[in-house]
Formats: sequence, C-alpha cells, structure tokens
Amino acid sequence: MDAMNKVMEIGASLDFSQFGDVLAYGEGHEPPEEMQKEIEAKHSLDHNFEENLAREFKELQQEFERMKKLGVSEQEFLTRKLKAVLAEMKKEENS
Repeated sequence: MDAMNKVMEIGASLDFSQFGDVLAYGEGHEPPEEMQKEIEAKHSLDHNFEENLAREFKELQQEFERMKKLGVSEQEFLTRKLKAVLAEMKKEENS
C-alpha cells in the first residue's frame, strides 16, 4: 500500500508494461477511440481502470481509517473485506 500511496501522492501514473505485454498503443497519452473500442470488445478491458483503482483505493483507505477509530484492527478489517468480496463472487457465480 505504501508504493500505491507514493504513486498517488505525486500524481504519477502506473507503468503497466511492468506487469506484462502492452497489447496495443497509439500516439499521445490516450489511445485512439477506435483502438479503445477494439480492445474493450476483444479483451473486456476498462480504459478507466487506473482512475477507478485510485478512487477505490482512496475510498478503502478512508473506510479503514474510520474503522480503525472504532477499534477495528487492520487484520479484522481485511478479513471482513475479503469475506465480502468472496460472498459477492459466489453470488455472481450463482446468478
């Protein structure tokens, strides 16, 4: 989490090439719209992933800080979150 905090603090973006092969790219900061649509259709990718991840991370961090003030340990907080995610996955699997 410390590495993610540092990235967010300085406003840097993640270098996704560190996590595997870049499937496609175009000129400029944002991929061309045609390429985005092709990648979304072919690979079910979210081009707003980085922004959504940063937003969700901040929300999770804020929730953790609230729970910490109520005396919930980090381990208990993470256990509750994991159980909630697993329950959601099971629910989606069954529908």
